[in-house]
Amino acid sequence: MITNPVGSNISVSEVSDRSDRAASEKSPSGGADSSQTVGDKVSLTLEARAIGQITESARSESDVDVEKVQALREAIANGTFEVDSSSIAEGLIRSESGVKGQP
Repeated sequence: MITNPVGSNISVSEVSDRSDRAASEKSPSGGADSSQTVGDKVSLTLEARAIGQITESARSESDVDVEKVQALREAIANGTFEVDSSSIAEGLIRSESGVKGQP
C-alpha cells in the first residue's frame, strides 16, 4: 500500500494501472507507441569521464599483493617472521597525529 498526500491508501497495482493509462492517453494511437522512443540524454564532463576511467582501472587491479602474502605465510610457517614493534609504534604515532590535525 502507498499512502498519498491526502491520506488515502492505494495499492501498487493501482499506481501501475494509472501510469499505463496515462501513457496510453498521451500516445496519439491510444496505445503504447513503440516507433517513437522518448528518452533522456546525459552528457558527462571531461572530469566525470576521467573519474569513470580511473574508477574502472582501480576495479580491475588487484588489491592484494599475492607475492607478499605468500612470503609472509612462509615466514610465519617457518618461524622466521619478526614483528618490528618500533615501526608499528611509529606508524601509530604518525596515524594519531594526522587524525588530530597535528603534523
